[in-house]
Amino acid sequence: EELHRREEEDETAPFKHKYAARDLLKGLTLQLTACKAEAEKLGLGAAWEEGMAGVEHQMGVNLVETEEISAGEKQLNLAIKRMKGAGGSAKFVCQILDSTNHLGLIWSQRGEHKKAEAFLIDATAQYDEFIKAKNDSKELVARVEALRTTTLFLFAQVYQHLGHPDMSAKYCQITLNRSLQGGLFDALDWTKNAVQLSGYYLSQGRYRDCATCLAGAEEVVARIPAEDAEENNVRMSETSSNLAWGWGKLHTTRLDNAA
Repeated sequence: EELHRREEEDETAPFKHKYAARDLLKGLTLQLTACKAEAEKLGLGAAWEEGMAGVEHQMGVNLVETEEISAGEKQLNLAIKRMKGAGGSAKFVCQILDSTNHLGLIWSQRGEHKKAEAFLIDATAQYDEFIKAKNDSKELVARVEALRTTTLFLFAQVYQHLGHPDMSAKYCQITLNRSLQGGLFDALDWTKNAVQLSGYYLSQGRYRDCATCLAGAEEVVARIPAEDAEENNVRMSETSSNLAWGWGKLHTTRLDNAA
């Protein structure tokens, strides 16, 4: 999994590490297939199913992230079916949530946003079931909450495409708040999304919410270390311009409406 998640550095071979991870996964699949009969003979059939389910999930994600979408979709559906049969959501909650999020993303990218919504609703049901169980593992809870944030982000995109801007804005705001609280986010991406959300609030006459988004964006930008800001000077310049435009639009709109 570590190799699979490693960032690619060679632009001429963008999926080098992911292809290497796939080779490892293929090797594991062959090994597991070869020992299936022996595992069942020793009464280890359930353990074998768990191992294969985990490998199939990783393979599905790998295929999607190397842009082999159809093969990845098929693999993720197989993985979910096996995981639910090998221990259910209690044992594979993170893998099932991750697989379901990926399937929602696949259908959204195909323009089938109602189908994408159905997968995200399913992911929400899985998340709610996990929360009701009140798991004591802080590490597991953190991983599940991170996956929940991804689900909410995808909801925001899907509802935008389905023509529900209010719902999209709601999920976008929740996503931004959760990302900020979690501390694991790209500051400039976060700021860009906050400025975009402020524009929606402005169009609805929700001036206080608009100002809150802009002020929050300014605070996040102010926390960016000087070294990081220098390395991303072009994006920093664009961010500053967008913030200035956002504040200017807010003030002129309020003045126009007050006249």
